[in-house]
Amino acid sequence: MSEDKYRYTALRFLALTTPVYLSLYVILILIRSQGYDHFSDTHLLISIGHIFGLQSLHWLIVKKKQHVSRQYMTNMLWFMVYNNILLFSYWVCILESARSFIYILAPMSVVALFTITTMRQAVLYNAILAIALVCSSTLSVIDHGQPMHSVGLDWIYIGVFFIVSIWISNLAGLYHKNREELRNAVRNEKSSRNELEYTLKQLSQAHIQLEELSYTDALTQIYNRRYFDNAIERAWGAAIIAKQPLSVLMIDVDYFKDFNDEHGHQIGDECLQLVAETAAQCLGRQGDELCRYGGEEFVAILPTTAPHAAVSVAERIRAAIEMQSLRVEDKKLKVTVSIGAATLSDKNMIERIDTLINLADDALYDAKRRGRNCVVHSLDEI
Repeated sequence: MSEDKYRYTALRFLALTTPVYLSLYVILILIRSQGYDHFSDTHLLISIGHIFGLQSLHWLIVKKKQHVSRQYMTNMLWFMVYNNILLFSYWVCILESARSFIYILAPMSVVALFTITTMRQAVLYNAILAIALVCSSTLSVIDHGQPMHSVGLDWIYIGVFFIVSIWISNLAGLYHKNREELRNAVRNEKSSRNELEYTLKQLSQAHIQLEELSYTDALTQIYNRRYFDNAIERAWGAAIIAKQPLSVLMIDVDYFKDFNDEHGHQIGDECLQLVAETAAQCLGRQGDELCRYGGEEFVAILPTTAPHAAVSVAERIRAAIEMQSLRVEDKKLKVTVSIGAATLSDKNMIERIDTLINLADDALYDAKRRGRNCVVHSLDEI
C-alpha cells in the first residue's frame, strides 16, 4: 500500500469515529438533561475535551506529516483504543452501573471493531476492554456502596458484550477480507485492461510500421509499386468526384542497363538512389507522391495538376537530375532521365486508370525515340 493510501486510511478512520463520538455525546447530554446527578457537566466537558482533543491532534499530524507509514497507522489506532478504554473506564466509575454504560459503548465499539481488521487484534482489544470494564465496575460498586452481588451481574453483562463483540469482529474481518478481495480484483482488472490497451497500442504501431515497410522500396526508401497501385486508385476516385485534373509522370533512367553493366550493380544502385532523392525533392506540393515502378522506372502522381503544370514539374525533375553526378573513382558520371506525362482532364476524358498509365508510358517511349533526356506529354497540343 502506498503512502497516499495510508494517509487516506488514517483520515477515513478519523472521519468514521468523529460522527460516532458526536452521537455519543448527544446521548450523554440527553442523560444529563434528565437530571442524572452522577454525570455532571464537568465530567461531560472533560470527556469531550479528551476525545476531540485527540481527534484534532491526530488530524493535524496526518495532514502535516510527510510520510504516513503502516507503523504510524498501527500506533495511531492503538493509541486511540487505549484512550477510549481509559475514557470508558472513567465513565463506568462515574455511573452507578456498568449495565447503563453498555448501551452507550456499543456504537463506539462497533466502529473500533470495523477499524481493527484482524481477529487477533479484535480479541486483544475486547479482552483489554472487558478487563478494564470489570475493574471499573468493581470500583464503581465499592465507591457507591452498592451490594457486591451487583458486581457479578455487571460481569455477566460485560461477558455477553465481550462475546457479541468477538462475533461482530468476525463479521468485520469477513467484510474486510471480501472488500480487499474485491478491491484486488478491481485493481487486477484495471491492470489487465491497461496491459491489454498497451498491447493493442503496440500491435497497432507494429501494424502501421509493418504496413509502411510493405509500402516502402528497400533500395530508394520511397514508395513501391504496391503503394502506387493503391494510391493511384484513391487519386483517380478523388479526381472524378472533385472533377479535378490528375497527372501521372513516368520517369526512366537513360541507358541504365549499359550504365549498370559498365560500372557494376553497386554504382547502379547509387544511381537509382540519386534519381529518387532528386525527383522527390522536386515534388514540393502536399499530395504529390513518387513511387518506384520497377527496375529503373519511377512514377509520380500529381493530383489537381493540369497538362501544362505536369510538363513544368517533369521538366524541373529532368533538369535537376541532369545537374547531378555520381563520383566513381576520379570520374564524374552524368545521369539523365526521360519522362512521359499523361493527364486526366475535361479535355482528355480517360475512362480507366490503366489507360492513363499506358498513355504516360507511351509518352515515355516517345521521349526515348526523340533522343532521351526530354519530356513528352501524351496530348498533342503540349
